[in-house]
Amino acid sequence: MNAPDSTPLLDRSPLVRWIRWLFSWRGIRRILIVMAWVVTILALFYGEEHWRGSRAWNKYRRQLEARGEQLDFQALIPKAVPDDQNFAAIPLIQSWFENLSSPEYQKRWEDNYTRASMWLFVGKKKGEPTTRRLTDLVSWQMAFEALRTGQPDSGKEFGPGPLDRESRAKAAPGVLAGLKGNEEMVAELRAASHRPYVRYPVNYEVENPWAILIPHMGRIRAICQRLELRVCAELASGENQSAFEDLKRSYVHWVPGTGGLSGNGNPIHLGRARGASMVRVPTA
Repeated sequence: MNAPDSTPLLDRSPLVRWIRWLFSWRGIRRILIVMAWVVTILALFYGEEHWRGSRAWNKYRRQLEARGEQLDFQALIPKAVPDDQNFAAIPLIQSWFENLSSPEYQKRWEDNYTRASMWLFVGKKKGEPTTRRLTDLVSWQMAFEALRTGQPDSGKEFGPGPLDRESRAKAAPGVLAGLKGNEEMVAELRAASHRPYVRYPVNYEVENPWAILIPHMGRIRAICQRLELRVCAELASGENQSAFEDLKRSYVHWVPGTGGLSGNGNPIHLGRARGASMVRVPTA
């Protein structure tokens, strides 16, 4: 008969023997060798990908430079222009870049337009095939009237109102009256509209270009929304020349861009998409 195995039961466990091998010098040595190979392979892979990417980028950059494209960020920074020729040098626009985190900065835009827009019906009438429709001047007039009389109802919603020409024409004077609070802003923009250039006081000296603040983008959109409603009301009331001047002022100064020169090859076109939204005003 075979002699009984005197090895302790714990020592005969495959798991225990594997753990002991894992923490033995021989096991640690093999693990380190495997890890070294893995690190080497990863380093070679990423090094090769970096080389391929750098090679492809240099090739593409040479092609762009051959076509005359400008890739130097510093060269894209708009040049300074005299204040008397700069549309963005007016106090209204300069204030957009001051005390951005202060509560007073946000309160500047709490006007009748902002308050009235909170009560307007947003959407479309049942059966309408598209959301593109005429501006609801009747609902705007009702919202402005509620503000004027001091009887706003936070739970009330105005609209959708009639969109026929007669109803819009009757509502237009009330809408223009509701926008009277923006007359000072519009007058300041109108007075500076003859200036040929637009160079916003953006701080381009930050180390990371992606950290550049462009607070005027939201302000441009806000002004365009107010001028859009103003133009629609002027068109409905037959004030075509005034509507054309407001529309022209918006298109000329907002569409060219947000950081460059208007009418002089603006290199940075961050504001073109938002400014171009004013083009739809005549049919809105």
